[in-house]
Amino acid sequence: MNNIYVHYHQDEHHFVDRCMEWAQQAEENHKVKHTDFLDPREQQILQSIVSKYQDIHMMDWGGHDDAERKKAIIAPHYVHMDESSFSELIQVVQIHSEDSKYDQLHHGDFLGSFLGLGLKRNKLGDIQLLPHACQVVVDKDIAHYISSQLLKVGSVKVATEVLPIDQLQPMQVRFSSKAFTVSSLRLDNVVSSAINQSRAKAMQLIKQNKCKVNWKWTTQPSLSLESGDVISCKGFGRFKIQSLEGPTKKGKFRLMIGFYD
Repeated sequence: MNNIYVHYHQDEHHFVDRCMEWAQQAEENHKVKHTDFLDPREQQILQSIVSKYQDIHMMDWGGHDDAERKKAIIAPHYVHMDESSFSELIQVVQIHSEDSKYDQLHHGDFLGSFLGLGLKRNKLGDIQLLPHACQVVVDKDIAHYISSQLLKVGSVKVATEVLPIDQLQPMQVRFSSKAFTVSSLRLDNVVSSAINQSRAKAMQLIKQNKCKVNWKWTTQPSLSLESGDVISCKGFGRFKIQSLEGPTKKGKFRLMIGFYD
């Protein structure tokens, strides 16, 4: 694996090292390793590295099959794993309020409040906004800390309770969708339209290593995008190319972009 780093962005090298360490411990020392919550790109990296070892396997899960952020277990091949293996690792914190302003809160409001408690993002799984409540999948070790310390989200007073993972209510990600027409599917061109900034500004963000495509850092403004790609830009949020039509007679492309709520 001497040349393994050539497959990954420089910012991912530290995580690659950790993955190899976990894999080696599982194979050589017969240890079972539980990770923090991983984003889809980290899940992909870990799966790729674990697959290079013959005598170990892994499973990741985030509370339901379509979860975005998941914990992983890496173990010797003889260790059986299924969803029940995660019941002692994760719980759900449910948040609700009688305040009428509660329904105006967004994903970022909840995430900001969790981080304001001194929590790291890798201790938190998916944050799910339900009609009259919010459920967040968390590391079991911090569930009761959140429940006792989280008194407000933004300016809204809230109440919390800790639930077992089987009371998580899976839900689809909510998008605010908008149609765009772009001259090309280059990353800088699509980002420019999506965040309503000049192409020069979009190119600057990308070259400054502030954009991810499918959770992977990129500094390539010319990267060609496809339907289903997820793009995030620091300071401008995250969006997904939901559908793609074109090219038109004038050589342009029609996109439907979904902005994460």
